[in-house]
Amino acid sequence: MHRCWRAGQLFDVEVLLPAPRAAEPPRSGPAQVATDAYRANWEAIFGPREENKLVD
Repeated sequence: MHRCWRAGQLFDVEVLLPAPRAAEPPRSGPAQVATDAYRANWEAIFGPREENKLVD
């Protein structure tokens, strides 16, 4: 690690680890924000989702 000559508060560092692997190709559709285990635990705590009770 060496002090950066351009800015006294910054340091230049040497990276010793290899670059991370390439990102997975993009998927179609929305992102999955909850797993099946998450949903099962949610229902165990709060109960199953109720049907929509809209008035006609």
